[in-house]
Amino acid sequence: MFCFLHSAISIYSRSPSAYSALKNLGILQLPCKQQVEKLIKSDKTGAGLNENAIAKEVSKYDEFSKIQKEKGRPEPLGFGAVIFDETKVQSKILFDMNGGNVKGFAMTPEELPFLQDIFESVDPSQNIKTSYILQFIWRDLTSSYSIIGPYFACEKSWDHSFLYDCVMRTVKLFSLYKFRVKVLVCDGASSNLALLKVLAGYKACQLPVEEEGTGMERYLPKMEFHNPYDEEEDNMVYMMICPSHQVSPVEM
Repeated sequence: MFCFLHSAISIYSRSPSAYSALKNLGILQLPCKQQVEKLIKSDKTGAGLNENAIAKEVSKYDEFSKIQKEKGRPEPLGFGAVIFDETKVQSKILFDMNGGNVKGFAMTPEELPFLQDIFESVDPSQNIKTSYILQFIWRDLTSSYSIIGPYFACEKSWDHSFLYDCVMRTVKLFSLYKFRVKVLVCDGASSNLALLKVLAGYKACQLPVEEEGTGMERYLPKMEFHNPYDEEEDNMVYMMICPSHQVSPVEM
């Protein structure tokens, strides 16, 4: 039933007119438009933190843990890695598939005059120029469970101050619902590296490495910080740069 409703929402979000046409054909037994719109509004998510979405994951995670235990598999421990990445908006319009709404634009109304009717159809308070999206994911380190976390929209590429605010608010949100954060993973972009240095207490300094290490150890900076939102005694968060973006200590 869930998959059926999810498919109905996906079709309606992409094209309400196509949804109506399919329903009228009678090939698929689709719910009425009013029901689909109600479901979309009840599950609507937008940029920024969405506490309700993470709260819903608690019961899902508990059910997943129960199933794992029944199958004789190791029970998940709730230790996770928060992975974040910046994505440039390639399309001219940012469309929220869950909410079925236009969320932002890669161009201003003046730069894209022939879409003026679309710009006018959006609440001015929500009509923001969006060039970059910062997406967060929490991935359980003791199972295959993952949670799509919050995302943040921005008109231009951000600095480490903006990143710091987004990262710490996200870490706080996951920690609040007992999805513990033990690892922070990102690529080696300059703003990300500046953020990691700030969190590790090495602002404007070179990150320490294993001086006596051999091979790859010499290229793995030591970065960690205490999670102020984790009530457990062992609340250390270890940070790492995605291996495909790793650079040498000299460059850092």
